[in-house]
This record gives sequence, structure tokens and C-alpha cells, in this order.
Amino acid sequence: LRANEIRHLAPADLHLDEAPPTITIQACYSKHRRADQQPIPRSLAERLARFAAGKPVHEPLLPLPDRTGEMIRRDLRRARAHWIREAADRAERRRRLQSDFLRDVDAAGRRIDFHALRVSYCTALCRAGASPKQLQQLARHHDPSLTLRVYSKLTLADVAQVVDQLPELDPPDRDQRLRATGTEAASRDPRSVARSVARFVSCSGTSSAQLSPEPKSSRIRKPRQQGTLGDRREQERMPRQGLEPRTRGLRVRCSAS
Repeated sequence: LRANEIRHLAPADLHLDEAPPTITIQACYSKHRRADQQPIPRSLAERLARFAAGKPVHEPLLPLPDRTGEMIRRDLRRARAHWIREAADRAERRRRLQSDFLRDVDAAGRRIDFHALRVSYCTALCRAGASPKQLQQLARHHDPSLTLRVYSKLTLADVAQVVDQLPELDPPDRDQRLRATGTEAASRDPRSVARSVARFVSCSGTSSAQLSPEPKSSRIRKPRQQGTLGDRREQERMPRQGLEPRTRGLRVRCSAS
């Protein structure tokens, strides 16, 4: 959810006992002024149920401050200081001090703010195998290209996982199958390819002369279109027989011509 949507979220908007559990974003607080039902994981629903127990039904549940970016940076500074103090020895402490972990800006210039949580959410969904349509609806974007281009940040390791699932180009049992069918030696002989082509040509009844290109001098030229200019224009106005009407000015795209 966006910061303003969380800021006005009340326990009455939580539907945690349904299947699936959802959160209602009221239209007056939504960015596109429309009420939305946002599904949430079952584990988050259990934590929200304990957090909202005993609180007023129509009062804000998580009153965020206006400067959410400063809130995130303050929490990061405290978490980083606590993480550095937990180092086991001096070498580990020195390594943590030089690290970008829990910094608001890393060495690559990437900055952590409150809106970056939506980027993390979409990236986690993409790594979980969500389709582009599912990503668009869960992020509540009108344009799916915005979700894929801006809010999904995949690393090289994420892409490599998909590449590893491709089928093998040379299966390990290929040699055993060739030996079982008696075609192992023939597959390694280049002359066998030529003999296979010759057998195919003889069986299909196609001669070598038919396979060779026809000389330009022997080609039959189409007769020029006869008639006056008015007759040709009248023929062009007649509907063509085909799958779709002719597109004027685009001969390449005309399926009927």
C-alpha cells in the first residue's frame, strides 16, 4: 500500500478471516479514487489480527508521519548501529563498517525511501513467478509496462535461474539411442546427409532440374493491364475477395493482394 493509504487504514478495513484475507482501500484515500480489495498472505493476516486486537474499529491503525522518508532513514541508522555492535571480532566489525548494508544510499547511488517498499514488493512477486497481469493488478497500476519497467528489479542470478530450466541441447542418452537404432555411424558421416536428400528427391518424384532456379529469360512475363484509366480506377473501387479489405497505400500489408 501507499503511505497515504496506510495512514488512513482502520481495523474495519481488514477482512482477515476470509479466504483469501484482504484489505480494503477506501476510494477517498486511493490514488485512482476507486475502492480496491488487496489480497495479503495468510502469515501477514495473522500478525495484523494480533496487532489490531482491542483497537477502535474506525480509528487509524497505523498513523504514519508525514515525512515517511525521514522515518525510514532514522530506523536504518539505528538498525545499522545495532548490527555493527553485534560483530564478533575487530575484523568482522571493520568489514561491516565498510559495507553498504542498511545504508540509506549505497555505492551505486540507489536510495531507500518509503516508496521503495513497493519496488521490493513487486520484485518479490516477480521472483515468485507471478504473471505480468498478476503483477499489474497487485501493484494496482493502469499500465503493466510501468510495473515491469520500473517496479521489477531482477538481478543476474534471478535471470540465470530461468535459463537453467531450459532443456538440454544434447541429451546425455543420445549416444545410447543412436546405437540402439543403428544410426550412430551414419549420423557422423557427412555423405549420409547427401544420400538422404537424394532418396527424398527420388521418392517425391522431383527432378534436379525442378530444384534448380529458373533462368530469367525463360520466365513468363505477365501481360500489362489493359483498359483506360477510368476502367482501372473502377476495378480498384471494387471489393477484393480475401480475408480482409485492401489497405490503401500499404501494399506489403495487404493480405488480399
